[in-house]
Amino acid sequence: MQRKDKISFEKCTRAFIEREFQLLRNLEWEKLWQWLEVSDFEVSNIELQWLERLVKQSYLRINGWNEETLKINFISPVLSLIEFNYKNIGSFADEVLTHEYDKFILTGKADWMVAKGIDRPEIPYFFLHEYKKGKSESDPEGQLLAAMMVAKTVNDNNLPIYGAVVIGSIWNFVYVEQNQYDISKNYNSMDLEDLQEIVKVLKKTQKIIRENI
Repeated sequence: MQRKDKISFEKCTRAFIEREFQLLRNLEWEKLWQWLEVSDFEVSNIELQWLERLVKQSYLRINGWNEETLKINFISPVLSLIEFNYKNIGSFADEVLTHEYDKFILTGKADWMVAKGIDRPEIPYFFLHEYKKGKSESDPEGQLLAAMMVAKTVNDNNLPIYGAVVIGSIWNFVYVEQNQYDISKNYNSMDLEDLQEIVKVLKKTQKIIRENI
């Protein structure tokens, strides 16, 4: 039996994922817009004060931080505003995802995810990957899509998978359903208006996950 190549998420590009999974980017996809339409969600005054403080503390530093510093100093405080750990839903960091396909084994760590599960993730729904701005020889969207495609295979249901790529101060949201995906515009987290939109999208994502579990 021929030994299959083991391919890590870090080596994946969008072109590779599109080719191997016959995944098509659907530009101007209405379903992405529907997810990111957050006019029904609010940021409270207390939350706004918290976000203002984060921006003030991070503005001069965020694009120089490595991934771990970015996670601790900025991403984690933002995520703390949303109750992702709820009943049988949990948030998980640095979990390994692996699946064996016909031609290769795809494996890697998910920086952070929201999934059904108490102690271990069982059915992933939302992924967040962070990167240092300007990191060379990497394709952040490709790496995120790799994790999302493994989750889609393992979940074996028709539900969409949600994701976000964070590169320094810039956030992009990614939506995958069936054999299609799309990537949002840039959200600049150092712009307070954009940061509030990011928080609202996270709140909406939490609501969607709860309704689908």
